[in-house]
Amino acid sequence: MKRARNVAAPINAQRFGLTTPCAKTGACADCKSPDTICCQFLITRYSRHKDRIHVILVNDSLGF
Repeated sequence: MKRARNVAAPINAQRFGLTTPCAKTGACADCKSPDTICCQFLITRYSRHKDRIHVILVNDSLGF
């Protein structure tokens, strides 16, 4: 979540032309702006259904 807020969110906010503090400063301000880009996080701890979730790890730089 730290990386999503402090690296990806500011870059994406700038890319989409949003008016958030992170788009202006490049750092998360824990804002509640209507344009906020990091307002939801999803954490899956466990799946009750076997083989429903697959994780693929890629040893390559694929963005930010």
